[in-house]
Amino acid sequence: MTATIYQNKAFQRGLNEIKHKDYPVVKTAIMQILGITTDQSFRNYASGRTKNLDVAKYAQISALFARYGVTNPWGL
Repeated sequence: MTATIYQNKAFQRGLNEIKHKDYPVVKTAIMQILGITTDQSFRNYASGRTKNLDVAKYAQISALFARYGVTNPWGL
């Protein structure tokens, strides 16, 4: 059984802090981490409509944002 974190806001705040030139790279990396292939699925996670994240994926997304200087990516 996989541990799950229930986020009620997801990572829109982190996306808003990413530099415009880095956004496509970060978006692609997050999509790979989450195992999704569509923009709609990405928007659902980013806006918090898809609320459950595996703990490992949560940590990977946090680490990705940290590489781009975003210290608190979780929220709207």
